[in-house]
Amino acid sequence: MDAAGNLSPFTPIFFGRLPDSTPPTVPASLRISGLFQNHLVARWDPATDETFLVGYEVYLNGVLISRTSGTSAYVPYTGFGTYIVRVRAWDSSGNFGPYAVGGIAVDPPPPPPPTTPPAR
Repeated sequence: MDAAGNLSPFTPIFFGRLPDSTPPTVPASLRISGLFQNHLVARWDPATDETFLVGYEVYLNGVLISRTSGTSAYVPYTGFGTYIVRVRAWDSSGNFGPYAVGGIAVDPPPPPPPTTPPAR
């Protein structure tokens, strides 16, 4: 972290082991669930790696929104529209695995029914 509070990406530490060149597997079963305090929740099953899995990058509509070591992340809810979430794992050698991709479309509610004028 620098003096302005900016965080750097995770940094893997090597303990006498040669780096590998095999990327992690794709995170499985990416799913996006309902609204929670102005966020959607993305969850996935863990990826695997032959050495050490450092974490995951989470993208929303092509923009990196978070890095996590867990298997869930909050996705900002900005209103009605399409939310395409991509998640990929990376390992201690800096190899990035393939993306898991999921999406959800949030439609506005239907318009209210027309009001009928009162009968005379």
